[in-house]
Parts: sequence; structure tokens; C-alpha cells
Amino acid sequence: MPVPSTPAIAPDDAVLLAQRLRAATGSGILVICLLSLADVWLQRPGLLQITLLRAGALVIIFWLLARLRRPLTYDQAVRLGVGGTIFAITLNTTVGTIGGQTFTPSIIMAAIPFLTASVLGWGVRPQIIVTIAALIGGLTNAILVRGFDDSVASYAIVLIAGLPLSVVTSVVLGRERAARAAALAAVAESEARFRAMAESAPVMIWLADAAGGVVYANRATLDFLGRGDELADDWTAVVHPDDVTTIRNRPQLDTDEPWRAEVRLRHHDDAWRWVLATVLPRRDVEGSTIGAIGTAIDITERRAAEEEARGARDAALAAARTKATFLATMSHELRTPMNGILGMSRLALDCEMGAEAREHVQTVQSSAEALLTVINDVLDFSKIESGKLTLERVPFAIRRLVTETLRAFAPLCGDKGLALGADIDGAVPDALVGDPGRLRQVLVNLVGNAVKFTAEGAVRVTIGCSLDDEDVAVRVAVEDTGIGIDPAKQAHVFDAFTQADDSTARRFGGTGLGLAISRQLVELMGGCLAVDSTPGRGSSFHFTARFGRALPGALTEPATTDAPQFVRPLRILLAEDNPVNQLLARRLLEKRGHTVILAGDGREALLRWRTEGVDLILMDVQMPTMDGLEATARLRAAEAATGRHVRIVAMTANAMEGDRERCIAAGMDDYLTKPIDLRALDRALGEAAAALAA
Repeated sequence: MPVPSTPAIAPDDAVLLAQRLRAATGSGILVICLLSLADVWLQRPGLLQITLLRAGALVIIFWLLARLRRPLTYDQAVRLGVGGTIFAITLNTTVGTIGGQTFTPSIIMAAIPFLTASVLGWGVRPQIIVTIAALIGGLTNAILVRGFDDSVASYAIVLIAGLPLSVVTSVVLGRERAARAAALAAVAESEARFRAMAESAPVMIWLADAAGGVVYANRATLDFLGRGDELADDWTAVVHPDDVTTIRNRPQLDTDEPWRAEVRLRHHDDAWRWVLATVLPRRDVEGSTIGAIGTAIDITERRAAEEEARGARDAALAAARTKATFLATMSHELRTPMNGILGMSRLALDCEMGAEAREHVQTVQSSAEALLTVINDVLDFSKIESGKLTLERVPFAIRRLVTETLRAFAPLCGDKGLALGADIDGAVPDALVGDPGRLRQVLVNLVGNAVKFTAEGAVRVTIGCSLDDEDVAVRVAVEDTGIGIDPAKQAHVFDAFTQADDSTARRFGGTGLGLAISRQLVELMGGCLAVDSTPGRGSSFHFTARFGRALPGALTEPATTDAPQFVRPLRILLAEDNPVNQLLARRLLEKRGHTVILAGDGREALLRWRTEGVDLILMDVQMPTMDGLEATARLRAAEAATGRHVRIVAMTANAMEGDRERCIAAGMDDYLTKPIDLRALDRALGEAAAALAA
């Protein structure tokens, strides 16, 4: 059974009227048969034959109506009904007159108007015609059989009651018919609107009955599927086998909430295409569910785009993971030998040597420090680029920070004959809350560039502020009298790996990352870094950063000595697999009066911890056999049964974002990075000694 492309509508008035004509004729046959029985009961000779003749004529009319197959308009059906009724009246008049009877014809004539009015309900004008015809037929029969005077009296009741009552009945039924016609017209108009919208809609629309059978599908559905028979007979033929269960297991449509699902339908080219299907219940006038209405839109391209986007995202994530792994590995592999170079050069400088040898060692140390700066810049840039760099919020003294930063450049400025100074507005609060390390990094980059590119004159740092209820907007400018920057190049000086021009890169060196990192750090601080420069006259790099206000007493005075005074020498277990780093760490610790116990991997460190009795463990992370994280976790698990706690400090070349958190999560107490910062090492040793004395 093909699926209709438009909804079916109810039978029209012409068909309904033809059905009523058949019913009226059948009712007439029944009336005549009853009258025949009455005539027989009254033993009136000859009436039975006459009555059967009437009935036979009506049977013929009924048969002709039953055989009628040609479609009729409403007017044709009315004319047929009126003509058939007048024929029946004429036949009744003729037969009654020939038989010399008036009783039966009068009963029939009186019954015909009420019968047509009540059964047919075809309107006022046809009913008046039929009623007048019945009156004329009855009067004609009576006059011919009984004379004029008796006939008029006998049929007064027909004239008085028959015509008005039949007309009133027709009016009432006509109004009902008009209301029904209006309702049918409204339904037809609604269905026409539905058809117009559904057939012109670019989305697929279908109707299903209560059993789930599809009874209608719009043009978009048929065009998409390229078939109708399969949809009507078995909708599962066009649904992917894996999605049939999804549709069948959908919740019952007990509410007006739509049900949605992404399923696959067979396209007319036999390819499976994804659609977003939405199903709502269909209800009758009483609110009972009689089926469902569904829509679907083709989302194959959208899903393909989503799959492509997911693939691109996965590829980007994989590339980011590969990059992060590469940077972490390179950081570790570079920091490990750098730790040896810097550490051993410091130890060498503490030894007695000639002036030339000392100069050579100092050159090695300065070169290593420059290389370490490059490594740190690359790692910082990578962290910022990946969004993994976060800022601290701790109290700090901005005047102390600026003074200490400029003090580091004082020797170089003295050698070049440059004036170096700072001007800090008195309105700037001394105690702020933010990330002092990153602010120092920006200042070092800007002041370092200013000193590098200035041959004579001065480098000056100016700091002001604007205050609000909660934050302090600090304005910083670093001005120099150096070579300046060409206006065409100023827009690019903050790009990564870029300097003013190639000749500058060759003359002054550098990676071109300092300003790019500084700009991104300033943006993280809620500000913006910009430059004003004139070639040959100098440059001014200025930025604004937002900081919080520190509470009174939040700042503490710095320690007056670089190294803490230890309570007693410590027994320190050094877990380190690199021989150079073993030698360096042992020398540094022994110079401070501590006893060092070496372990080449995590497994040996656990053994030494159990047998040697140590005060502190310095734990590398990446070691063979067992790494430092696993060794720490096992040691903490063993301590849980004894209640003891030995302090473990990570000393590792793993310096990427999250490495510190992983060490602390494994059970370590502190974290130091390589190359070893002697001040950080002394601080860790002092905290271990203080913990033992507590």
C-alpha cells in the first residue's frame, strides 16, 4: 500500500446524500409493507395487490439507487432525490386512484414530507417542492375518488400540518448540515494548510497511527527515501539495523515532551545517512493518543564536520601531548648536564687557581647561565602558549623588588658608563599581592634589553599607580637612550623569536622571546605592554599591571644571611643516578658539614632508608629500576605502620608545569629544580634541621 502524500478527508455531502436516499427508499418500502398488512387485516379486497405494486415500484427505485456508481455532485444528488420522490408520489396517486382508495394514499402522502425531511435533510427548497407534490398528489387522489368537498376537508390536516412541519424540520436539519459543512470546511482548510506546509517543508515529516504504521509522508521524506511502499508496510526497512532497537525502546509518548534521537536512514542512493528525528504524540479531540507525528533533518554533513573537528582536536591534543613530552624530556636532558656545568664551575671557583684559569672557568659559568636563561625562556613561552602558566598571589614589597632587580644590573651599567635609576611615586603602596617572581621577570627582560641596546646615556624605571577600592593598577615604564626601534618594526617586537631586525640579532644576540613572554605575562596580570620609540633617541616600554592590596603585617623581613645556621649536621640520603650530579651534590652537602649516603635508584634508596637511619632524603625523580615517585609512595606506605616521618625533598630536572604538584602528591615535602639554586638548597636543609629540632 503506497503511503499517501496528502491526508484523506471525510466523504462529501453528495455521497452522504446518496446514502440517505437509499435509506429513505428502504424506509418507504417498510411503510408500504406495513400498510399492506393493515389492509389485509381490514379484509379490503384488492388492496394487497395494489400495495405490493407500490412496494415493487419502490424496490425498483431502491435497486436503481443501489446500482448507482457514478460520482455525484450535491446538486445532482438533490435533483435525483426530488425526482425519485415525485415519481413515488405520482405512482402512489395513480395506483390509489385506479384502486379507488384514499386511505392508504393519504397516509403515504402525509408520511413522505416527514420522511424526506427527517432522513434526507436536503434543505428548505427541495423540501417545499416535495411537500407540495405530496399535497397535490393526495388531493388529486381524493378528488378523483371521493369528490371535491370531501377531499378538501380530508386534506386540510396535510395542508396545515404537513407543509409547515416538514419545512421546519428541513430548516433545523439544514442548520445542522450548515454547521457540519462549516466544520468540514474548517477541517479541509486545516488539512490544506497542513498539506501546503508539509509538502513545501525542507524537513522530512510523517504521521504514524497508534500501531506504529506510517500513514502519511511528505514530499521531502519520499524524495529522501526514494520509496513509499516499504515505509508503509515496514518502516524498519529504511532504518539502520543498529538503530531499530533505539526507536522501539523509546519512552511512551505520554506527555507532550518531544523524543529526539540521531539515527540512520537508508537514502535513495542506498547509502546510510544520519538524521535527527523528533517525535511527538498525535491526539484526538478528547486528548487520547492516536499515533505520532515525526520530523527528521539530514545531519550527515554536520556529523561529518563534527567528526572532522574531533579528529582535528584529537590530532591537536596528540600534538600538544607530544610537544609537552618533548619539552619535558628536553628540559630534563638539558638541565641535568647544566646542573653539572654550573655546579662544578662554582666549586672550581672556590678553589685556588691562576688568574687565567679563573677567567676560563668564569667564562664557562657565564655561558652556562646564558644557556640556562634560553632554556627557561623557551619553557616559559611554551607554558604560556598552552595556557598552563598560572600566577601566584602572595604579598610582596614592590620597592624592595625593584631595588634588588636593578642592583643586579649595576655592575654592567658601571662598565658601560650608563646611569641606572628608579623613580617610584610615593602613592604606590609598598605592600602588594601578586606574583613577584613574574613581575621581576618582566622587569629583568625590559631593563636587560634597555641596558643591552644602550651604549651611552641612561636607563630609568618609573613607577606610578591608580587606586580603587580593591586593586592597585601599577604603571611601569622602562626608558633608555639607546638605538631605538624603526616605526615599521615596532608592531613586531612582541612577536616570538623576533627582534628589531636581523642585523640587531647578529649584533646583540638573544632569542627574541623576552618581549613575547613579557607581553603575555603582563596580560596575565591584567594589563598591556606597549612601546614608544624613536630611532637614534631611545625607547620607552611601558605597561600596567593589577595587584591586590596586602593586609598590614603581611610582609616579613628577609633573612639577613644567605645560609641558615643548622642545629647539627644531618645524615642525608642522596638518591641520584647521574654520576656528575652525585659528585656535585655530595661536594655541596659535605662542604656544609653533612654526611651523604648515596643511592643509585629508588630501590636502593628504600634499602638505604631502612638500614642507614637518615635525617633527610634528596630524591631525584627520573631514575632506572624504580623512579623517585614510586620510591616515595612505597616509603610513605611503610611509614604508616611505624608512625615515623622522614623529610623527602625532590631534587630533579623535571621543571615543567605540574611537576611540583606530582612530587607533592606522591608524598614529598618540598621540591627543588636543577640546576641547583644554592639558596633554595640551604633553605631546604634549614627546614629539615628545624623539623628535627622541634
